[in-house]
Amino acid sequence: MSLSIDVRLSIDDFQMEVDAVLDNRVTGILGPSGAGKTTLLEVMSGLRRPDAGRISLGERVLFDAEAGIDLPPEARRIGVVFQEPRLFPHLTVRRNLLYGSRGRIPIDHVARTLDISTLLERRPAGLSGGEQQRVALGRALLSAPDVLLLDEPVAALDQGLKNRILPFLAKVQTQWGIPTLFVSHALPEILQLTDRIMVLDEGRLLAHGEVYSCLGSRRVLEMAHMLGIENLLTVQIESADPEAGVMRARLGDQRVTLPFREALPGAVGRVGIRPEDVILSRHPVDGLSARNALHGTVVDVQDAGGGLLAHVDLGCPMRVEITREAVADLDIRPGQEVWCHMKTSAFRWRTPPNALDRDDD
Repeated sequence: MSLSIDVRLSIDDFQMEVDAVLDNRVTGILGPSGAGKTTLLEVMSGLRRPDAGRISLGERVLFDAEAGIDLPPEARRIGVVFQEPRLFPHLTVRRNLLYGSRGRIPIDHVARTLDISTLLERRPAGLSGGEQQRVALGRALLSAPDVLLLDEPVAALDQGLKNRILPFLAKVQTQWGIPTLFVSHALPEILQLTDRIMVLDEGRLLAHGEVYSCLGSRRVLEMAHMLGIENLLTVQIESADPEAGVMRARLGDQRVTLPFREALPGAVGRVGIRPEDVILSRHPVDGLSARNALHGTVVDVQDAGGGLLAHVDLGCPMRVEITREAVADLDIRPGQEVWCHMKTSAFRWRTPPNALDRDDD
């Protein structure tokens, strides 16, 4: 079911103009403070009326300025999860979950998916921040939404809680396939859930589509670099060595050494590495503490916030931060063969390897 947004809005000196069609996957909304990310979600959910335009979900029209259609929030069938959980403090977790429920999804199924089954009789004050956010997400799901809007739901949490919540959001998408918009200031958070983004700046849609295609624009690349660009790589586990604290994995046709995590051979996961943690060379180099040397081809070299980012094709995209001096000395240019050197400790697990993802082929 596609979500079509074509709206224009003026708020004092702020002007918004967005025209995009989204599919039933997760789309990350990226942009600096004041870009209009939250305003866009308010417009979609019916909390703010645009001056002109049209919003539709499949064949159902939610807003049409010319036709005089403006469904109220409760009629739009849109679930919203804010940065603050906004639970009812006097109700138990169970009653919070059932508030607004349409009865289409069993509460026990949602509770198991979000790992909150043991919390149902407790009240919000006795829950951790991460538990409260999972309850808020469960409440939104039980309203049987046609669209799910997530407005920086993990921004107020520490990194440990983020690392627990984001996999739950990915699991929700796998289970229910609800079109989802996920607002975040942090590109690494978005990349844990999706490779599709909308980039907003001062109310304007700068880019929309697959993330690395969007990074072809200099302004988008500069913004992504400022907000924490990270390479996200899908790997398949081959073996684990707990004594050495490492795992051997396959990245396409190449092998990579990663920090240890409990997983069975064949499990699939995603790891992240920052562009500044990758070193380029023109030839293989021996005797380095960096245990990974992956062969690739330079696709492009782009300006990014005063520095340069080399785009290397390893069979998957890899962005590498590099100085202008190094580009000149190494003759880094499109078509050049290079080796990307990375320390094992520089990788961070973003989606832990899961034995259920085992590929026996």
